[in-house]
Amino acid sequence: MVIKSDFYHNVRLETGTLSDQVKNHIYNAIIRGELKPGEMIVESLVAEKLGISRAPVREAMRMLEAKGLVNIAPRKGIFVSQLSVKELKEMYEVRLNLEMLALKNSYLHSPDKTVSELEESLEKQQLLIDNRDFQAYMNENIRFHDIFITNSGNSYLISTLQNIEELTLRYRASSMNLSGRLEKSLNDHLAICNFFKSGTIEKALKTLENHIISSALRLQEELSKDKSFIK
Repeated sequence: MVIKSDFYHNVRLETGTLSDQVKNHIYNAIIRGELKPGEMIVESLVAEKLGISRAPVREAMRMLEAKGLVNIAPRKGIFVSQLSVKELKEMYEVRLNLEMLALKNSYLHSPDKTVSELEESLEKQQLLIDNRDFQAYMNENIRFHDIFITNSGNSYLISTLQNIEELTLRYRASSMNLSGRLEKSLNDHLAICNFFKSGTIEKALKTLENHIISSALRLQEELSKDKSFIK
């Protein structure tokens, strides 16, 4: 078998149980696009490269399957899950409603703390845009949303949105370096923060709604051009 992916040449473990380490490494490879949708993951080769038995690799694959990131086909193999328009629409529908609830709750429970953290994030976002650091901006973009999610004060809301965020990263990572995308994202974030700070929460919510909807539509348009993207 000819292995084309660089994934197998860069496999290394860090901390945690063996199965968690393998899961995290493969998860990151999928999110970064090192492992492509539909690509086979060879369990025995992963174990060989890591110098471990196949048992923790198998357990890691089960955890990734539970997250919807891989498909385990009996007698066929393990494959990175395909991206699909249907999945994208469903995830963003849930994300939209729950993030708006999180923003509203953070305004009710921790307005000052939320504003302070949002403004700090906005400063970092501007610096990263100036440096054209796409990957770092994507991380800070995620952190911006995480601020009002974490400050919502609802543990179930937080955990649900964190799970959705993990799944949407595959879609969002591929679009952040599109022309004008960074600037549009930052402008939306600035408006959300300013409306939130001024107490016009309904305008902040509407801006967040438009921000998420436009992101979903842009992703759908761009990724639909990819042959690996299931309609």
